This record gives sequence, C-alpha cells and structure tokens, in this order.
Amino acid sequence: MTTLRTFFVQTPPAHNTSCNRVASDGHIAITAPIANKEYILEQQNTGGETRLQLRCQASADATSVFWYINDAFLTAAPPDGVVFFEPEGGSTDITVMDDRGRKSTINVAVKHW
Repeated sequence: MTTLRTFFVQTPPAHNTSCNRVASDGHIAITAPIANKEYILEQQNTGGETRLQLRCQASADATSVFWYINDAFLTAAPPDGVVFFEPEGGSTDITVMDDRGRKSTINVAVKHW
C-alpha cells in the first residue's frame, strides 16, 4: 500500500533590493572586515591574536576567489571560504577578485598596541 502526501509550497518573497549582504548577479563584495573601520590588534610579541578575518560574498558562478593585500597576492580560496592574515599597521587596502574577473576593494586602518 502506498501513501501519498500532498505538500503545499509557498513561493518565497522577492529579495529586498536594498540588502547589501548578498551580492547581486555579476558582483562580489567583501563582508569582513568592514570597510573604512579601524582595527586595533595586539602586538605580535605579546602572544596575542594578530590576524584579521577575510570573507566575501560572490556570485553563484564564481568557483574561486583571490585575495590581495596592498596589491600583493595573498591566497586563493573558495568563494565561501574564510581567510586570515596578519596585517601591518597603517592603512591597508584589501582586494578580492573572483575567477570571472570581478573585484571589490576596501580600505581599513590597523593599529597595534
């Protein structure tokens, strides 16, 4: 004997176009760290954690992203991957580019104490 169940599925509402947490088609956005903020980190000789987290939101067709710090290549990662780096003090430009050539750049200030 076979029992059939009926499921009613509602269509989800349209995505809010003013939302900046999801990259729109053909775009990539850095979600961490936050642009134009100042980050105060412990100095390396104190044994404290000195790394900043890098995250991005890429379009669904991206298969990998490439991170650059002050225009120098840092690493490649999957689009949903988390990357950490140890920043020097001062103004830091952070760029992410996907394998389709789309890119986003932000600037943060870093101070060590």
